[in-house]
Amino acid sequence: MNHATSLRLAAVAIWCVPAMWAFNFMVARMAPGVIEPHGLALGRWLIVTLCLGWWTRHEIWRHRAHIRQDWLRYVVLSVFGMLICGAWVYVGARTSSAMNISLIYASSPVFICLAAVVWLKERMRWWQAVGVVLALGGVVHVVVQGQWARLSEVQWVQGDALILLAACSWATFALLQKHWPSPLSGLARLSVMAFFGCLVVLPFVLWEASLPSTPTWTSRAALMVLVV
Repeated sequence: MNHATSLRLAAVAIWCVPAMWAFNFMVARMAPGVIEPHGLALGRWLIVTLCLGWWTRHEIWRHRAHIRQDWLRYVVLSVFGMLICGAWVYVGARTSSAMNISLIYASSPVFICLAAVVWLKERMRWWQAVGVVLALGGVVHVVVQGQWARLSEVQWVQGDALILLAACSWATFALLQKHWPSPLSGLARLSVMAFFGCLVVLPFVLWEASLPSTPTWTSRAALMVLVV
């Protein structure tokens, strides 16, 4: 695959990400009473680990020395990307509305841009700054369906704080991947992070399972795991 083709595929993938996030937020709102937040996250990342791990197993085996050496970095990445940005979104969605989740998560790319300028010393040109503002405004415009007065009707709850934390965590997750280069390909790196993510989330799943309010496993819960 040449460089131009890779860039085109990357551009398409970037457009697909918000659509997939939308499905994730929908499931997050429907999950209460069906599956616990950390159980949903564990199922999500376990599927990723099994599928991508099998697909990239030879590459992972070749770089096993690197993984052993940098295992702590992968744990840190999994905490930000798989626990806080994964499971805690589902916790926050119990009380946060879909509109609030969308509004707060729309700020995540802005956090990435600002942090890249401050931390990674990347230069932001004036037209990029204008683009960030316009993009954020466009997201808000779509969410409120052009009725900006509705923003005054938005009520903030405790779950919104977790969603905001998750948005900041996603920005940190993205920047750390840039700051900590890896010899692994994107898929292999994701499968390794997902594996450590399962280990990080597992204690919380066991704690949830000990609660009397934990719902029993159903086919609907399994479908939610597959969707996310």
